Amino acid sequence: MRTGAVWVIGISVVFQAVYLLAVLAHASHRFYKYTVTYAPGD
Repeated sequence: MRTGAVWVIGISVVFQAVYLLAVLAHASHRFYKYTVTYAPGD
């Protein structure tokens, strides 16, 4: 029972970390695209 709880907590933490990384990667990619598209000069 206790091992199952640890598994659930571990999996939820991993999923949150993966989700956070995906959101950050998506946001940085959009920001990079926006910066490159609308950069003055070059």
